[in-house]
Amino acid sequence: MWNKVETGIDANIVAAVNMNDDRLILVSQAGHLLAVASDLHKSSALKAPAMGEVLGAVSSGPKAIALARVNGVATVEIAPLNP
Repeated sequence: MWNKVETGIDANIVAAVNMNDDRLILVSQAGHLLAVASDLHKSSALKAPAMGEVLGAVSSGPKAIALARVNGVATVEIAPLNP
């Protein structure tokens, strides 16, 4: 079953990374990082350094993701959920 998630961005989603803290991080081709809560109804933008085009992403630890870019791989720390 598919659910529509409002992202508020105009870019292709290239990856969805499970952060094991009840969030899914959506990564856009333009480098946006969006946290989606378990209810899957809306997303919120995360602060991320400007990095150019992103081709894919995977988890690289409990609080980080690795982003594959045209010019190499970058690791980005993801802030934990607030209690």
